[in-house]
Amino acid sequence: MNLKHLSIVILLLSLLLPLFGQEREDEEDNDRESVRKIRKILNLEPLPEKKGEKRKEKSLVFVPIAFYAPETGTGLGASVVWFRERDRQVVDNFTFTGFGTQEKQAILMAQFDGDIFEKTRLKLLMQGKYFPESFYGIGNDTRSEDEESFLSMQYGGRIAVMYKLTHDWALGPAYRFFSSDIQERDDGGILVSGDIEGSDTYNISGVGFSTDWDTRDNIYFPTKGYIFSWDATGYHPALGSDYEFMQSSIDLRKYVSVIKKHILAMQVLMNNSYGEVPFLQLYKLGGLEMLRGFHQTRFRDRNYLAAQIEYRYPIYKSFGGAIFGAVGDVCDEMEQLSIRKVKSAAGLGVRYRLEKTNNLNLRFDFALNNIRRISGISSDDDTYYGIYVALMEAF
Repeated sequence: MNLKHLSIVILLLSLLLPLFGQEREDEEDNDRESVRKIRKILNLEPLPEKKGEKRKEKSLVFVPIAFYAPETGTGLGASVVWFRERDRQVVDNFTFTGFGTQEKQAILMAQFDGDIFEKTRLKLLMQGKYFPESFYGIGNDTRSEDEESFLSMQYGGRIAVMYKLTHDWALGPAYRFFSSDIQERDDGGILVSGDIEGSDTYNISGVGFSTDWDTRDNIYFPTKGYIFSWDATGYHPALGSDYEFMQSSIDLRKYVSVIKKHILAMQVLMNNSYGEVPFLQLYKLGGLEMLRGFHQTRFRDRNYLAAQIEYRYPIYKSFGGAIFGAVGDVCDEMEQLSIRKVKSAAGLGVRYRLEKTNNLNLRFDFALNNIRRISGISSDDDTYYGIYVALMEAF
């Protein structure tokens, strides 16, 4: 496979915010069509058609998107989505998305998720980035004054063929590739020195497996059940990789219904690396999902262990709330984890229900972190909070 001739793409659904409706919300037909587009794009069960309304088995839709995160600022773009229905269920979909951010970042993404045989599903994710960002060094004790900027051109993707062994369990092989070209670096920085793996142009290519054990009652807003996901990929020169290493990711989530419409959600995430890992493939702490409140490029390293808990509750009609907290850290070796440097964050959130049947929410989160309380790391320049706007729950 020639990596340079592969197209670019991956849909980051956590960053996609569809339109809430047409301008004339008081018109029933326009409102109904807007909701139907959101449901189809997000692979929800389609709304029943009105009497006399013709249902299309195939369709093409266009949806503007918007989001906000500390790492990117405001982002704006659009998605074009093709989907196919069978028995009033969306069974295949292809999405192409492009957007730019306030920080002058640009991303193109694509996703295909569809059946190729009766019990076999193909998942194809690809992405391309023009991405200015910050690098503070590697480890859990980097300092804000060591920040340096760099600009990279990136593209990569993942292909997985999943076979459904039981009703809840799917397993299959996966292939990943990634290419990076660091085009601009700060003079005098450590990236210019060449001492950091992956600080120049490189390609990686690896094979592995992906498995999911999923008993959740809803993929967008679970109220009970759990999901266990395990992905492992090995990169080797025989596959066209410039670096030889292996990475494994284990993600366990549990959901408990405390009382009616009050949900307790829990997650444990463990990511591990073995071998020589390019710095862009190191695990980053923080962001839209785990340890909200931390700038995602502030800490990165070979291994990552984190846990979070969130209490979700109704407020009034379509509005809900959330209280959440998380702890975790990155490290070179797992035995190096230290309670003195552990990162923690907590916050509050508001949810607005976009879609009733599956409880699809737009979320607004505000989180505080403990970075200014960690001796030897803290500085007045460190950001101690994060504000996030995104579609769907963090986990």
